[in-house]
Amino acid sequence: MNRAQRIALVAAVLVALSGMFSCAGALSLAGIMGLAPGEAVAVVRVEGVISSSADALAAFASGTTDEQVKQGLRRAEEDPAVKSILLYINSPGGSVVASDEIYRAVRAARKPVVAFLGETAASGGYYVACGADWIVAHPGSLTGSIGVIVELIDAHVLLQKLGVTVEVVKSGPAKDMGSFARPLTPEERSYLEAVVEDAFSEFVSVVAAGRGMPEEQVRRLADGRVMSGAQAVRLGLADEEGSLEDAVARAARMGGIAGQPRVVDKTARPAFWELLTQLSRGLQPLSGARWARLEYRACF
Repeated sequence: MNRAQRIALVAAVLVALSGMFSCAGALSLAGIMGLAPGEAVAVVRVEGVISSSADALAAFASGTTDEQVKQGLRRAEEDPAVKSILLYINSPGGSVVASDEIYRAVRAARKPVVAFLGETAASGGYYVACGADWIVAHPGSLTGSIGVIVELIDAHVLLQKLGVTVEVVKSGPAKDMGSFARPLTPEERSYLEAVVEDAFSEFVSVVAAGRGMPEEQVRRLADGRVMSGAQAVRLGLADEEGSLEDAVARAARMGGIAGQPRVVDKTARPAFWELLTQLSRGLQPLSGARWARLEYRACF
């Protein structure tokens, strides 16, 4: 089987899986979805690892891109029947930049936004929730994990045992910082710690602004710990405990909807052409062949 045939086969599998996942997503809200006409609450999902829009294929396999969420929010705002938005979060976090892009889009929404913390809404998943007008946390949700992480692999000892030598030609002493072929120098570790601290300070300021809390209070909670949704409410990181149905009801009230609201799913999916583009590049997003990145991500 040549390369073109392999790409066509993978593309066909992706199309099939896309249909399966779309059906599964629709069924998860079947109990509260309404098909009758009338004023509606729009659901926009943030599920799995949060990635940048350039990683469409990676997001298809395991998560959500910032552009998908922004497109879902635009759809909700453009629909005159939609009076409020429910941001359904089930994510351990992910890219610092993508999480911030989603947060800014949520914060800029012209309709009321209620964030629901589902199974997991940790690190970047919690970061995006802070842009909402109200946060409903399922009491059993795993949330919090306020912090930043960079992970690097140091395999130089293994390479030495295997007799492998990596030759590097570089323009400056820190140009190969993070290479798996050598450990970090003290100076390089200091550089990375400063970058992590900048991103962490931004995370703290976002939580403080979103929750109306002093930054000192947020920093006392921002040691990377995960907590339950019930704990998050007690600590001021969420507004109320509740189920998905409770979150929908809250969104309906905030949108001025009387009675049982209609619920519509406005979540965007990666366009098929985007997936094909990623495939044509040799599945680069799934290859893992890239330098480490800053992440708002929970490690569990």
